Amino acid sequence: MAMNAPYFRATQIEPEIVQQCGQANFNGTKLSLTLIPLPPLAEQYRIVAKIDQLMALCDQLEQQINAKACKQSALLNVVMAKI
Repeated sequence: MAMNAPYFRATQIEPEIVQQCGQANFNGTKLSLTLIPLPPLAEQYRIVAKIDQLMALCDQLEQQINAKACKQSALLNVVMAKI
C-alpha cells in the first residue's frame, strides 16, 4: 500500500526510474534501497495484537459455520430418508 501512495511514488520511485527503450526500469537494487514507512514498534505490537484477536474470532466463526453445515447435512439426510 505504501508503494502505491502518491507521496511514496513521487519521492521514492519516480526519481529513480530509468527509461530504457521506452520501458520504465526500477530494478531490485533500487527497490532494496527504498525507504518503507513503518509505524513505531509499540504501534506494530498493537496492530499484531488486534490481528491476533481478529484471527481468533475468524477461527471461532469458521468452527460455528462448520458445525452448522454438519447439522444442516444431518437434517437433510433425515428428511431425505423419510421421503
